[in-house]
Amino acid sequence: MRFWTAESRRVSGILASSAAISPGEWATRWPSGVESLTPHQLRSRVLANGWGALPILAHDAPGKAAGKRPALKAWADFAGFEAARPAQSAVASWDRQFSRAPGTGIPCGTVVGIDVDVTDPILAAEIEAVARACLGDTPFSRQGKAPKLLLVYRAAEAFPKRAFKANDGSGAGLDILADGSQFVGFGIHPGTGRPYRWIGPESPLTAGPDAAPEVTAAQIKAFVDRVHALMPLSKTGGRQARGPGGESAEIVRDAEGFVIDGREAWLTNLVWRAANELHDGGLPLTEEAVADLAWGRFLASARPDVGGRVWARADAAAKARGTLDRIRRRKVSLGPKIVATDPTYPDEARPLAEAEAEVRRLIEDFFTHEAPGFKNALGAYLIEHEGNPLRLPPKPRGTALRIEAGIGKTEVAIEAAAKSVRRGLAVVYAVPTVKLGDEVASRFAARGIDAQVYRGRDREDPEGAGEAMCRNLPAVRDAERAKVWSVYAAACETKPKGTSAAIRCPMFDACGYVRQRRAEPAVWIVPHVMLFRDRPALIPAPDALVIDEGFASGAVPNKPTRLTLDAIEAAALPDGGEDAVTLDRLRACLVGVLRTMPDGPLTRAAMAGAGLTANDAREAHRLEWRRRLDPELHPGLDASERSRRAERAAAVNREVSALTSVWRGLTDFLDGEAEASGRMLLRRDDASKARCIEHRALKPVHEKWHAPTLILDATAPPADVLARALGMPVDLKASISAVWSPYGRVRQIIGAPVSSTKLGLTEREGNRRAIGDLRRLVVLRAALAFPRTVAVIAQEDAITLLEHAGLPKNVETGHFNALAGLDRWREAAGLIVIGRTLPPPMAMEIDAGVLIGEPAQATVTEDGRKAFFDRVEGGIRLRNGGAVAVERYQHPDPVAEALRWQTCEANVIQAVGRLRPLRRGADAPFFLDILCDVPLPFAVDGVETWEDARPGSWSIMASEGVILTGAGDIEAAFPEDAPSRKAARGMETEPTVALTSIRSLSIDVGATVSRVTYKRRGRYPDSAALILPNGPKGKPALKRWFDEHGMPLEHVVRDGGEPSAFERVGRVLFQTKFFLPDGIGRAVLTLLENVTTL
Repeated sequence: MRFWTAESRRVSGILASSAAISPGEWATRWPSGVESLTPHQLRSRVLANGWGALPILAHDAPGKAAGKRPALKAWADFAGFEAARPAQSAVASWDRQFSRAPGTGIPCGTVVGIDVDVTDPILAAEIEAVARACLGDTPFSRQGKAPKLLLVYRAAEAFPKRAFKANDGSGAGLDILADGSQFVGFGIHPGTGRPYRWIGPESPLTAGPDAAPEVTAAQIKAFVDRVHALMPLSKTGGRQARGPGGESAEIVRDAEGFVIDGREAWLTNLVWRAANELHDGGLPLTEEAVADLAWGRFLASARPDVGGRVWARADAAAKARGTLDRIRRRKVSLGPKIVATDPTYPDEARPLAEAEAEVRRLIEDFFTHEAPGFKNALGAYLIEHEGNPLRLPPKPRGTALRIEAGIGKTEVAIEAAAKSVRRGLAVVYAVPTVKLGDEVASRFAARGIDAQVYRGRDREDPEGAGEAMCRNLPAVRDAERAKVWSVYAAACETKPKGTSAAIRCPMFDACGYVRQRRAEPAVWIVPHVMLFRDRPALIPAPDALVIDEGFASGAVPNKPTRLTLDAIEAAALPDGGEDAVTLDRLRACLVGVLRTMPDGPLTRAAMAGAGLTANDAREAHRLEWRRRLDPELHPGLDASERSRRAERAAAVNREVSALTSVWRGLTDFLDGEAEASGRMLLRRDDASKARCIEHRALKPVHEKWHAPTLILDATAPPADVLARALGMPVDLKASISAVWSPYGRVRQIIGAPVSSTKLGLTEREGNRRAIGDLRRLVVLRAALAFPRTVAVIAQEDAITLLEHAGLPKNVETGHFNALAGLDRWREAAGLIVIGRTLPPPMAMEIDAGVLIGEPAQATVTEDGRKAFFDRVEGGIRLRNGGAVAVERYQHPDPVAEALRWQTCEANVIQAVGRLRPLRRGADAPFFLDILCDVPLPFAVDGVETWEDARPGSWSIMASEGVILTGAGDIEAAFPEDAPSRKAARGMETEPTVALTSIRSLSIDVGATVSRVTYKRRGRYPDSAALILPNGPKGKPALKRWFDEHGMPLEHVVRDGGEPSAFERVGRVLFQTKFFLPDGIGRAVLTLLENVTTL
């Protein structure tokens, strides 16, 4: 409920009393439009309440737009987002300067006017209700000539003014009065001769703009989309004419509310609404369905027979047929099929400075309290343990921080780690790759800390001019193949028993790997993969471990150890004795029970029934291990002899390794409490169809690395998943995200053909048009952003298809699962994320089983067959606080769901983070297009359906920077894309249709688009073209382009036929706030700076 103030009641009383005064009296007695107030008094009070003010010409002044046009020439200086307001001294002079301008206008920009230019009272009321639902319940409602209405809101950001006309010929319209606009707040309406009235609780005389709800460009778009479903809107204007039988285009109702005049416009409107309603409901769009729905509503709201003109269902069918034809030809588009809901992720973003401070506090707390505290506790234990053997050692814990990319977690962690190293703490820093390790090492060096990246033998030696770290890799490969105890002793250096001299590899002194063993840096930096192996002896035990970026997937093997049951039975035994008898008995017992079991996980009941215990499995593991064969490899061995020995040992040791893996897995299972194993599975071999047992061993971070651990990951999984991968308890202490830069626009496109199947990435045939459609979007985006870079991220196979189809030179690509640490797109013009990764449910269930040690809950149908992920409702969060409903996938098992999320949503989030959207400034605006239906934990400015967002076939011409509009010229200039006149006609477009699509995209990146009229030599008519930023610059370049494409010109000029349409593009550009540095007045920006002339 809104309470009226005493002042608002007084003013409302004054305004309401205007009905008692004749129009002529108003203009004479109170030309300001408010009784007892002169224009100067009224404007002073409006200014004092925080509004702008402009002098408006009298309603009966000569010239156009009397009663609505400002008398002040430079009035646009005040009509911008956060623009200055006129000074009181200037306002005082207006009475003298503009004596014939008693009205008062309100400049827009900081405020926004929703001007409902509709004469049908029912439709006007519907649109007002939609506005209040989408934008908020504003107290400011102004009326000039009822039922037309203007609602006033406060702008949260700069956005351009927009003007729409109804496409039904009624003359109705909708204007969004924003930057570069004004509306009359007080004065005499030229049509009624009476004052404009404020019919809501407040007016600019009683309250300031802060009383109005704040709206964003995304909210405005959502509002316009919903109005579009009520009344077909055209950005280029609608034809206003008289209907059949001399009917008025304006809708007129009788006393009972039935339409009696303007019935053609009303039926057109109802047909349009019917089409939208069927579309939103997912029902077939047929002529019969649209006509039936529209005609039923026409009979309920209009008089079919008036003045001899009888409207019939056939008229509805004809209009339905025409509407559906225009939709199919994409001349018009239905409102987006979008439903509101609650967002999947709440808004937890905080101001960037606040997020940075919290990240710094948490990371410094780890290095100043947690890590030193554990070191002190461990030191005390080592001292006291001798006197008290029963005392247990302290156990380290992990601290996980989920921190959005771009907040600066790595920088803060390096700074805090550097300080701790100076205080004597031994720190190891883990990153995904060696390349990222080098970057971290240089950042430590900048702080005076010597840090070194640990490199494996096959990595490039930074001091070796392209050489690998190891100069004798064949010897290393033989040692690995033979599964020796120590590769270093077998290939690098060894000291035989009873000798004092070491045997060394001939390349020992030049070896980068050996040189690395002598290094003693203050900080060791290791790739994640090292954490799952024994810590090299050259790296001291850490007091603190930092794991930067996600690492948990490394604990789950990509492939299982697999042995057929026949191979277990046929495996060799130890040479005679009791050991051979025992091992043979245990193998026979295991194989015997496995052959009786169905495919699936091993069960405790089956093992118990066969009498197999954990101790039996342990004994079998010991006996199998004793069969290992020592290959007797040593440095300097002849290469052929070394290879022979390695192969002889490998044949035995591979089998021993597989068998010990099975027995170790069985031991761990029987030592636990699970009724079924999530790591050991019976199945049939794909190739031989023989029954086999698979073991997937969980390999958490090796215990030699265990220390207080700081985990920094933008998409960290739940703490229980991290704990299983780390091998010790983990506390997820914070999830921190920040508000994104205002200098960008985020659009999520739903319903796009981006699944693996639709893109043709699976064995099934995909949508052959999908890659072409996606390429057109990329080409158009790149053309408008030129010469800045546009990045595209998708699945690797999809990127290959796009690159094969051909991408513009300012497009760079990347693919999911290969983005960690990538930073080269921090100033890119934009990013297009296409699709997402989504392995099958069984893959997630298998990995979840490895993590938890027992089978994950499976997705199955009612009849027990394997099913896909569950579909549940999700909500894409909008920046205005609302949400758009989509279906999202979810697994019923919490761990499998966490892994699915890591594979799907986390990959998209990592991709988006490459754009660095938090810290963009006015000099680097950006766009972000996300093509998938997945809700993500950040807000988007708008959601569009693929049907609405997909560029028409004409957009492929954007690759050349020239959009032609005639089929003959298109066929001549683009023979590969238009090899026939029929194909060229499919690429034809009206300039205004192309401009509408271009305009909505160019706002994001500041593109300048111009239009030209040209004539080819010979008997060719004049034609129009649009020139994009990547196109030829200037007349000479444009003529050369036409010459090179076999179309020499007689002349080319900038089109003067419809300049306003193209000037609007320019206005959009400079009225968007991120193109203006603070403090630069809008007055210095002109159309010529934004619209190219040739």
